[in-house]
Amino acid sequence: MMLSSKKLRGAIAELIYEKFPSVRDGEDARVFFDNIDKMERPCFYVEISPQRERTWDMIISERSLSVDVQYFGTEDDDGNIARASIFDDDGNVVQEGLYEVADTLDAAFRPVFYVDDRAITINEAETTIVDEVLHYIFTLDFADAFTEAELPEDKSELMRKLGLFINKNGKEDTSIYDKYQTDKEDE
Repeated sequence: MMLSSKKLRGAIAELIYEKFPSVRDGEDARVFFDNIDKMERPCFYVEISPQRERTWDMIISERSLSVDVQYFGTEDDDGNIARASIFDDDGNVVQEGLYEVADTLDAAFRPVFYVDDRAITINEAETTIVDEVLHYIFTLDFADAFTEAELPEDKSELMRKLGLFINKNGKEDTSIYDKYQTDKEDE
């Protein structure tokens, strides 16, 4: 079954909401997959880019997708974003830092990311901070095996019978081919 973009986006969003409940604010889901002009922090922006697609046959395709999960942290009163968490006198987190968000994302997505009925191993991930925006980047490598229902009608017949000729002592032995022809006539 082909892994749809919708299922992939849904699995990423649900995992982020599970690990960061503060980004789900009532009706305002703050995990975005489209460009955002105005945002309320904290929020996540996820960019999914196809890297490679390779078709093996009519049934199996390999896909590689780059996923960049960007976190826009909460600004303090001076407009600064904390890289490390800030705690109050009682030890409660006042402002979650970018480093802790990176650790949480890494633990959530690696080593195995679950999408629908699949478990995709993520071998490595990269974390960078650019202009006080956290980027957690990883690659999803997986194969899609199409079901007969997903194939175009004219491609639903996947195999054909193959005739085989064996050369014995310099003479062509067509007994296997002759048996195939006999079986075909009996159908």
